[in-house]
Amino acid sequence: MIRVTASVGVAMVAPADDIWPDQLARVALERADRALLAAKAAGRNQVVCSRAERAA
Repeated sequence: MIRVTASVGVAMVAPADDIWPDQLARVALERADRALLAAKAAGRNQVVCSRAERAA
């Protein structure tokens, strides 16, 4: 039997996030990547959603 585990990072970018349209994909990937790293750090079979971030 083969056992499979998964760690998932989820991100959402909304227009209210004050991000220029040409930066949406980059910002979404960065947030998803941070969420994925947090999911892996939390252990097997974890899903972590990124938090909304505001520009300073």
